[in-house]
Amino acid sequence: NGVHVADPTSSLRFPEIYNLGIAGWPLRDEDREWKVEADVDYVRWQSVKDASIHLSNGITVPNSLQLRNAVTVMIGTEYKWLHSARHQSWEYAARTGYIRSQSAYTDASFTPVNPDTGANVVSVGFGFLCRQGGAFLGLIDCGSKSKGKLKLSAIGVDLAYQYLWYNTRTISGNANPAVDGTYRSHLHVGSITFRVVF
Repeated sequence: NGVHVADPTSSLRFPEIYNLGIAGWPLRDEDREWKVEADVDYVRWQSVKDASIHLSNGITVPNSLQLRNAVTVMIGTEYKWLHSARHQSWEYAARTGYIRSQSAYTDASFTPVNPDTGANVVSVGFGFLCRQGGAFLGLIDCGSKSKGKLKLSAIGVDLAYQYLWYNTRTISGNANPAVDGTYRSHLHVGSITFRVVF
């Protein structure tokens, strides 16, 4: 009821993250670019042991973390048309990718607040970039001829859609027996990004 009870403190150690990535361009000329990329992330979640909350009145809210290390593998590709016969100042890009991610949560540490399981993610996207000589929406010049520090060089819009499906997970032996059960999750994510390049 608005009465001050205690001040909380907590600490969380962030895990080490190791990344490896490689990219190549099977096609790259003045008209088109095709990039293929693969990345692997390894997160040492086992190093994160505790996130308990300590209150100034002497009470501790326990939050022992029993996490496991996780690997995420990502592959993707982007195909760009650097200009077209009709629109020399416009660049178009088509993108797609796939992610496979392991869960860091064991059955004992699983929580419905973040029902994390192994995940598969498929994404598709398309982008437009308008450079000097073009007009965004036919109204705004995409490039400035001035020589100042904030010279406008391009305006772009990117659209993306992701579908995430998580492995069905049956939890048993959780610290909170009410959490035990079967979990299924699917997510649809859409995004629009507006870029102004100086």
